[in-house]
This record gives sequence, structure tokens and C-alpha cells, in this order.
Amino acid sequence: MVFNIKKVLFGIAFMLVVAFFVIYGIETFYPSPIYNDYCAASQKQYPPEGVLTEEGCAVFNGTWQRYDGKYYERPVPARPAETNATGFCDLYSKCSEAYNEADQEHRKVAFIIASIIGLALVLGGLAIKNLPVSGGGMAAGIILIFYGTVPYWGELAQW
Repeated sequence: MVFNIKKVLFGIAFMLVVAFFVIYGIETFYPSPIYNDYCAASQKQYPPEGVLTEEGCAVFNGTWQRYDGKYYERPVPARPAETNATGFCDLYSKCSEAYNEADQEHRKVAFIIASIIGLALVLGGLAIKNLPVSGGGMAAGIILIFYGTVPYWGELAQW
């Protein structure tokens, strides 16, 4: 078998075009959630001196996080009024939960679509006799399986 640079370049180009076509197709028909759609900073109204009590945090629909020494350390106070604070107000915890759920669902769908198409490309590449198309298709399939698996790896244990 003679090494032919044109066939190698065609196989690489075919791999890139197919892989990017599928990835962009997934993002076109099932786009990733955008964090600012769930937790826009402009939607939050911060009091001038910050929220220093649990009751004040509830007014702003936040979650009060106590300084327990295990997860949250008491920071050096920026203002004298914060020296007696028992925690801090996380104004983004509730909207972050909604974003994380939407993002997890997106990663699940992307994993399923990319894995199925990637597996089909690998199996199709084994059946095709044309070497550049076969090699490029199998490489694109491996890229798609990798693209679908890596972001969803932590949730695979739930299946």
C-alpha cells in the first residue's frame, strides 16, 4: 500500500466536517442552557450594605449560608458592620439549581445523540472499503463518542 497524502488529508477533512456537523446540529436543535437566562445579575437587587442577616436574605430570595468552619470560613470583614455576621447571603443558589438541572438534561441528550451517531459512524467506517472515508468516518465517530461522554461522565453512574 502506497502512502498518499491526498487520501490522508481527505480523511482528516472528512472527519472534521462530519464531527463538527453533528456537534453544531446538536447545538442548533437542542441548544445549551445559558446561565444568564436563569441567573441574570441585572435581575438581582443588592442592598447598599449587603445582606447581613438571615431575615434580610429571605427578603431578597436568597439562601443563607452559615460560617461553619467546614465549608465556609469567616472572611476578613470589609466593613465594620460585618464583624458580627454569622454567614452570608447566596443570592444565586436557587437560580443556579434550575440552571444545573437544565444543563444536566442537555448533557444527557447530547450524550445520547452523539454516542448513537458516533457508534453508527464507527460501525459504518468498518463496513466501507474506501480508506479515506472509512478512516475519517471512524475518527469522527470516536470524536463524537468522546464529545458526548466527557461532559456526562459524572452522571453515567445514575443509569
